[in-house]
This record gives sequence, structure tokens and C-alpha cells, in this order.
Amino acid sequence: MTRPVTALVVDSMHVGDMGSVCLPAVPFKDGGAYVANAIQDALFEFWKDMCRTKYDYLFILGEVTDGPNRKEEGLGLWTTDVSLQAETGAGLLKMVKAKERFMVYGSAYHIKDNPNSEQYVAELLGLDEEHHGHEMTVELPIGKRTFNVHLQHAVPVSTAAWTYRTTAIAKELLMAELNKAELGDVTGVLRGHAHYYVEVKFGKQWGCICPCWKVRDSYLVNKGGLGGIPRLGYVTLEFRDEYAAPHMEPHTLNLRDKGLTMVPRVRARKVA
Repeated sequence: MTRPVTALVVDSMHVGDMGSVCLPAVPFKDGGAYVANAIQDALFEFWKDMCRTKYDYLFILGEVTDGPNRKEEGLGLWTTDVSLQAETGAGLLKMVKAKERFMVYGSAYHIKDNPNSEQYVAELLGLDEEHHGHEMTVELPIGKRTFNVHLQHAVPVSTAAWTYRTTAIAKELLMAELNKAELGDVTGVLRGHAHYYVEVKFGKQWGCICPCWKVRDSYLVNKGGLGGIPRLGYVTLEFRDEYAAPHMEPHTLNLRDKGLTMVPRVRARKVA
């Protein structure tokens, strides 16, 4: 190999939520504009840092849009217009410099269906039909080898057992091996959905769950408590050797480093 082959993995942007990555200002279709808040400004600065690097491949793992949040009647959204969410998400993704892009769709709750918002994102990005769908295996030519990488958004998540985090992605690798006759060789597995980072390697197999671009919302507060704190950011893959697994590197943002927090803090008055 003359140089490393690089890939960027992005998951769960959830554009439309007031705690998710957003452009600094988004014009509304009926006039006026939404101006990003402090958390969104910090996320966007981190997004711009990510976009300074040129990549060979971009893998988008779904939930570019947050959807209408119908169960909470739109609580926490800066817009319930899913088409505007998709257009804003596509605008962010267009900032990424990549030679080839692949996208899988997120959950129906966030992207709706028939058609879904991420089909619109794919159209805005100019993706070929085979470059987006509910799942796919991407054949990556690395030197004299081909790495078959399976992309899908969803992966099982448990907030009850913290020891469970590696189990879900490890099981996917095991299932790929057990079903090799039907699936063919699967060397890599990329998943999103869980809003945290985990990587697993078994022999020549490797996989990871990618972090997200959305801070904790009311759903995670109620369901996860302090176990529902998301990891914000992205993952880079660097194929340095055609005979070895890629180097997987999580790039995460801690909002406390920016003087921000996901949980409000209130200072009590000193008792005399």
C-alpha cells in the first residue's frame, strides 16, 4: 500500500433537536431564521474540525434527522419540518470532503417511512441508488484485499446492565461468522443508535458502535438516568495494512471542556 486508506463514520446527527448539531443559522421557509444555541455552536465547531480532514470514504449510519418527536408533541425541537431537518442535515454532510459516500437509514420513529427523510437526504447528497438503503455490505478494496464492511443503524441497547455494552457488537461479529455461508465473508461491522462508543476485535473481524451528535434529551433522562449520558463525536478508520484490521479512533467532545454541561447546575446560597 502506498498510503493509508481513511474512512469517516458519522451516526445519529438528529438534526432538528435543540441539543443536536446544527448550522449556525437556518432560514425558515416562511421567514425568519433559527439561530443555534451555545451547545449547538460547540457541536458545530467540532463538526468543522472533523471536516478539515479529507477522507476516502464516508459512512453515514442513520438518523440524520430527529423527526417530529410525536410522542412528546415536538418538545425540544427547533423545527418539526422534517424536510427542513433533512436539508440542514444534508448541508452539514456536504461539508465533509470524501471521495465516496454510503448511507443507511435510521429508525422509523426519527425518519418516518414511505418515503423517509433520509431518502431525501440521499437525493440532496446525489447518492447513487445502491449507495443508500436500510442496510448494506460495502466492499472496500484495500491493497490486494477486499474488506467487506456491513453497515446498519440499529443495535440492541441496554441501560440496565453496564457490562452489556460490548456484547451487542460482539454478537454481530459472531452472527456474521455463523452465517458466512449465506452472507459471504464479513470482516467489519459498523453500528450506531446506542449513542456511545465501543469497539471489538476478534481475529480478523472488527466492529464498533459509533458515538452521536445529540446531547441527552428528556427520553434519556427518564429512561437512562445518569447511565444515559451520550458520547458526542465521530469515528475514523485508517487502513494501514491490507492484512490487518483498521485502526479505529473515536473522536469525542466533552462539553465541560467548553464550559457547558448536559445537566443544569444550580449553586445553593451559603447558610449563615
